[in-house]
Amino acid sequence: MNKAHFIAIFLFLSILIGCAPQNKDNIPAHPRLAFNKQLFEETNNLPDHVIALNHVLITAADEMLLLPAPEFKMDGKRLVDVSRTYLKRVGYLSHAYHLTKAQKYLDKAEELLLKACSFHTWNPDHFLDVAEMTMAMAIGYDWLYNDLSKETKTIVKQAILEKGLQEAVGDKGWLKVDNNWNQVCNAGITFGALALYEDYPDLCDSLIQRAISSLKRPEQVYEPDGVYPEGPMYWDYGTSFYCLFISAYRQNFPEKPIVPGNGFKNSGDFYLNVFGPQGSFNYSDDRGIKGLSTSIFWFANEFQKSELLFNVKPLLQDLMDGKKKIDAQNTANRLFPFLISWMSGVNPDNTKPSNMFWKGDGENPLAVFRTGWDKNSTFVAVKGGSPGLSHGHMDAGSFVMDANGKRWAYDLGMHEYLPLELQGLNLFDGSQTGDRWKVFRYINKAHNTLTFDNKHQLVDGSAKIIATTNHENLKSATVDLTPVYRESINKAMRTVALINNEKVLITDEIENNMQASEVRWSMVTVDDVKVSSSHSAVITQGDQKMAFRIVSPENAQIELFSAQPINDFEDKNPGKIILGFKTKIEGDESIKLEVELKPVYINQ
Repeated sequence: MNKAHFIAIFLFLSILIGCAPQNKDNIPAHPRLAFNKQLFEETNNLPDHVIALNHVLITAADEMLLLPAPEFKMDGKRLVDVSRTYLKRVGYLSHAYHLTKAQKYLDKAEELLLKACSFHTWNPDHFLDVAEMTMAMAIGYDWLYNDLSKETKTIVKQAILEKGLQEAVGDKGWLKVDNNWNQVCNAGITFGALALYEDYPDLCDSLIQRAISSLKRPEQVYEPDGVYPEGPMYWDYGTSFYCLFISAYRQNFPEKPIVPGNGFKNSGDFYLNVFGPQGSFNYSDDRGIKGLSTSIFWFANEFQKSELLFNVKPLLQDLMDGKKKIDAQNTANRLFPFLISWMSGVNPDNTKPSNMFWKGDGENPLAVFRTGWDKNSTFVAVKGGSPGLSHGHMDAGSFVMDANGKRWAYDLGMHEYLPLELQGLNLFDGSQTGDRWKVFRYINKAHNTLTFDNKHQLVDGSAKIIATTNHENLKSATVDLTPVYRESINKAMRTVALINNEKVLITDEIENNMQASEVRWSMVTVDDVKVSSSHSAVITQGDQKMAFRIVSPENAQIELFSAQPINDFEDKNPGKIILGFKTKIEGDESIKLEVELKPVYINQ
């Protein structure tokens, strides 16, 4: 069966199941893809912060004028960096053109559109590449529709149709998953479909209606409290594209608004609370880099909660003050035009969050407690979850800690994919014996958790947070780790507590099975550790110190384990070491492990 026949059958079946096309005459005129006309029609009446951000964007757009159009270049199996570059540059240049009406921005955007459309493929084998390129071309086509030449519009329209929309037809795997792939791919294709709606209403409407249905899958993973299983970095990626989908759909079909579930609505609170003074709890595949999230501005605007911007306001202020600028060459901040649009509806005041405790249930549950929201406040976060989740690590029970302006308990974060794939590793084979667990950064030994008899956590196990305490002088969370260690022990409960707002106590209560075993307790920290006794050590960073003390068992002996991988091709972890200990557990024995972390002050 050829592609044309497949498309015809797909459209017929879509209509049969109730996805009848909208009236193409009712579709708004171009531009209509999450396009905020007020930003460009009332430039003299815009809030000062929006005017400042527009200047930031124009500065970057001016630098883009001097850059050559990116060539087709695969990075391993991916074209996605090229697609993201086009998405960033086309969006910035189109926004700058509407602000200034300067021909130079239109000309450069047109050059980029034609170059990308000349590629023989947008790489459907890795469909994120197609999705982001389709969105890039759709934004250029739609936002510049009234000023592009007729010839250019014809070329771009044909490329979006053939290399984007038609490649999306069929039973695609990303339609069935509940992770960022679903959100990004559906959003990118929907932007293309909305851009060409009046020309191919049946095809476009079918793709849009299919996206609405498919996107219910990833929306469910936010339930009930907004925690995103893939971690903060992928939260921003997947969630940003879902926010774009909602915005574009609402603009075109306001009579049929998409109303997200409560978990998704609460997700801005997750992103706010997962950050401490020194950065996020960068669990799962997360680089741990502080960035200017686009989607958090959608949440702040949508729910008029300016406190959600607390963590990103310093970054935003640095841009507006000229202390930092957007790099025109990389792919970071590629959705910045939409950030400006959403920022126009919220006042970035100095509202500071007031909560000192936050807990989110879900597939990868998380508990966070802190002494405040200042740079020197103590921040502790602990998680449950499963290694078997998308982008998951063997990190159930892991925690991070900030105090006195430093991070003391670290998550090493993600490993870049390409170097591992070039070694032939199937990085996303997360089965119990899969290639993923050959990578040091992904296993439990490299996280702030337990390891029994050198064994991995079980990928089919899932650790839940079963109890919490939220009092002025005691905040804690207990994680049932038994499911991820059930082949090694009968029971394992970890409680992480912040006591009297001054020290952290990690308690593991373990009930062994009939076989004797050995447990290793680990914490990744900086490599300036002075061991003063079998039970005590001091970690130093600059003029700050942290006391580490094994409270129990009495026979434990502090050890320093290497934080470096065995394989030469893996990322190194400079400046890090793993502080911990090992202890034997007899058959049928119950044991308690307790470790205290307490800042050391000069007068102590």
